[in-house]
Amino acid sequence: MVMVMRQANTSSSYGGLRLATQATKELPKASTPPPAPTPLPDAPLFKAKKLEDWLGPESFQYKGLLVSREPTWKDCQDVVDRVANRGEFGEDDDIKVKGVSAKEDLVAVADKLLVKVKLPEDVCEAIRRDVLEVGATVRSLCPWSDGLDFKLEIIGENSCTRWHRDNYCARAIVTYNSGGTEYAADANVDFWELENCGNNACIIKDPSEVCAVGVGDVLFMKGQKFPKGPRGLVHKSPEILYHYNGLVVNRLVLKVRRLKDIVEELVAYTGRQSILFIAGIINTAMLITLTSHFLSCAWYFVGRNSQDEGKQSWLEIANAAEVAAFTQYMHSLRYVINAPAPPRVAPDNGGELLVDICINIMVLMVLGTAVSKISSTLIELRAMNEVRDRQRREIRLYLTRQNTPFELITLIMKFVDYRLDKTSAISFDDGLISKTLQHELYLSQRSGFLEQIPILSLCQAVFPEVFAEICAMLERHVFERKENVFTTNSWATQMDVTTSGSYTLLSTGRAPEQVQGVRWFSEACLYIEGLIHEGALIAKTFAETFSLEGDALVRCLKNSPGSSRMYIEYARDFLAFMQQSDEPYAQETQIQAGELACVRNSIFQELYPDPRTLFINIDIRALYRGDGNGAEDEEDEDTEEKDEEDSDGAIQGGDALRSEMTMTQQQSWLVRRQNTVREIMNS
Repeated sequence: MVMVMRQANTSSSYGGLRLATQATKELPKASTPPPAPTPLPDAPLFKAKKLEDWLGPESFQYKGLLVSREPTWKDCQDVVDRVANRGEFGEDDDIKVKGVSAKEDLVAVADKLLVKVKLPEDVCEAIRRDVLEVGATVRSLCPWSDGLDFKLEIIGENSCTRWHRDNYCARAIVTYNSGGTEYAADANVDFWELENCGNNACIIKDPSEVCAVGVGDVLFMKGQKFPKGPRGLVHKSPEILYHYNGLVVNRLVLKVRRLKDIVEELVAYTGRQSILFIAGIINTAMLITLTSHFLSCAWYFVGRNSQDEGKQSWLEIANAAEVAAFTQYMHSLRYVINAPAPPRVAPDNGGELLVDICINIMVLMVLGTAVSKISSTLIELRAMNEVRDRQRREIRLYLTRQNTPFELITLIMKFVDYRLDKTSAISFDDGLISKTLQHELYLSQRSGFLEQIPILSLCQAVFPEVFAEICAMLERHVFERKENVFTTNSWATQMDVTTSGSYTLLSTGRAPEQVQGVRWFSEACLYIEGLIHEGALIAKTFAETFSLEGDALVRCLKNSPGSSRMYIEYARDFLAFMQQSDEPYAQETQIQAGELACVRNSIFQELYPDPRTLFINIDIRALYRGDGNGAEDEEDEDTEEKDEEDSDGAIQGGDALRSEMTMTQQQSWLVRRQNTVREIMNS
């Protein structure tokens, strides 16, 4: 029977398109000509009933492997969303266990992945079982790998919805809720559009032929670096979905992949030039050592072979024929290292003379290669600093020709060095990096100080994609000593955020205040026009700030209805608090307004309710203590006093948080507030 692949939509609460099979009529067998070699299958995935079937010879003919399974756990969408919003997976929304060797127990790996996460027991049991079974299978499929990486990840708005092929060896993936990975056959892919960063919608020829992996299925995708057979499955994450209230639908995913080269990761992460030079020296030393050992063994073998043939060998000439084998090897190594100095060989021993000539040629080639590698490394290091050195040289020549005083030249060059350290003199082509990756780059650079602002910390937790766009919209400013960041009675057109350096804040009627670390000023100008600075901010040292304008914030929010609703509600409460204050435009008032408006926001209340107001934490018996209305009156008075204390605590919380800002820069405002609430509940 011939099985024809077609597309079918399986009706399931977990959703997803699957490949189904349909039987056709049996075709007559051809008698002539003889059958041709079996071509590669058109279907991109090898569908198996169990993981052990992946180890068969058929699997090497496909770009991916698939085992379809029905979920044995209940729908966990609500739990996954709560876990994601509570931040149990950390800032990167994932939990990693790297470098799992072949001897390491996979049970311990599963425990490490699940120790910090509160998931239903049936989901935890499924993850633990998949770590054991999928991990063992991937080890067998990739026997050349030194280790495996395990990652349990929450995917929300950080989903990669662009069609692509993995640029590494291979990985296995399991999705536990919502929808699975989408993939396409090569016949349905326009590879020119794919490889030339074309329009994502034009990569697929027929969208109706796109298939998706179901929830609970195990998918193994071969990347472009898979050593043999078809590789490079074209795939993408499912489209981002949102709940009715605008919050993203999060997915819980387990990923297993082979370990990357540690040295390459270290160099890419640190970016230190010394690592490149050290790596080049180590590679050259290893090349010279291995070559010397190989040539020494060959020279030693030639000498022993000459002895066996009754000829006078170099061992006899060196009086080393009767010494230990290791000493003979050291003599051989000495001859190789001293090349091209000719060793003493017998005039009639043609074999040793020929090998000696070959060794000299080989040594010259190895030395030339080593020198070339070291030279190329030095050239690369010099090229990295070429633009910086050229700019410094041009500025110094200009100042010298203008007869600038020496003291002023020194000040200018110090500021130039600081400016070059803070800003990159090298620009890159935006077309080489996708918009998503550019946002990820800005997010890694700027999220550390933006998450100190209450509303942006909440935006990062609920709408990470919008938060990434806000990071990309920031503008960098560098100031020299005694330069004004803003002045008194000047128009406030942007929110300024200090990130490095020391400042002096001068406010009318107040003593000068020293500012260090992360502080933000004039947040109200993002929501109203015509705001004026009531003070001046002056840089005491070389300093760096970032600014955000109201129009830029609007451009980030316009494509996200949920974040727009959150910001509109926040801005309304923010301005209402300012109007009720005695000093509405003071910097302290704006910080208190931001914290109070963020806490009162409906999205914050839905995701992070006050534990004291939860029914499970309320002592109902206390409502019936006492007699008559007197007890009720006392209870009302206690409630009013408690509300006043909570209100004062919310207003005064800004001062406490700001006083501890320099000690807790590593934590966002949201994390610090949750820790404070836990301390209150524990006490």
